Amino acid sequence: METLSGLCLAYHESQYNSSALGTSNPDGSRDLGLFQISDKWWCLWDKASITTCDVTCDKFLDEDLADDIRCVKKIFKEHKKLQGNGFEA
Repeated sequence: METLSGLCLAYHESQYNSSALGTSNPDGSRDLGLFQISDKWWCLWDKASITTCDVTCDKFLDEDLADDIRCVKKIFKEHKKLQGNGFEA
């Protein structure tokens, strides 16, 4: 993912707010942090899991963006493989 695309994504998802907590989705999931990463697919609240982004969900709500960036790159890569376009995630 290019830097400019990532900046645009962060602005449109959270207005650059690393602690943004989205409203509850119809399925009860929440979107978290700077990139609004879904707690349904990419993290667990009670433990880190290598099948997700290997961090607990609260890590997407703090000011340390390293784990957020690693995860959003993983999401982009997975969706690019599956759908041909990583931004469809």
